Amino acid sequence: TDSRVEISRPILVKGMFSSHHLYEIDLKPKITGDIIRHRYSHFVWLYKHLVATCPGTPVPPLPPKDFNFLNASKDERFIEARRRGLGIFLQYLTQVPYLFKSPGVQAFFTMTGRPYDSQAKLLDKKSDIDALCDYMVRFEDHLKMSGGGST
Repeated sequence: TDSRVEISRPILVKGMFSSHHLYEIDLKPKITGDIIRHRYSHFVWLYKHLVATCPGTPVPPLPPKDFNFLNASKDERFIEARRRGLGIFLQYLTQVPYLFKSPGVQAFFTMTGRPYDSQAKLLDKKSDIDALCDYMVRFEDHLKMSGGGST
């Protein structure tokens, strides 16, 4: 596809006990009119989801969460390097059509916040069911080939 991804400078969201960065993602051409924001853990989920559901397909690694837990959120060079690395990851996904069209990637580029979290949970459950079905087919084939009975 001829898509371009830009990630704006992250916003630091401070909570009572922890804080995290939110990255605003701008995909052109746009899929939705909504502003899409994700935290780093969403990128991690997407990476793991693609590795699990697209076996054998190269998925580029993510930049690390942090090098120094206490100071990473304050280190401007680290924040910029991670932002650029996340942008490269997303740009790659837009260039591989069967990855870009996957439900996980589409959810990532069209949903944010609680709707995204809900969709990710649904996709995780679907992935587990699909994996179980694939396993059962392989197991049944193994039984048939080994003469271990029919189902």
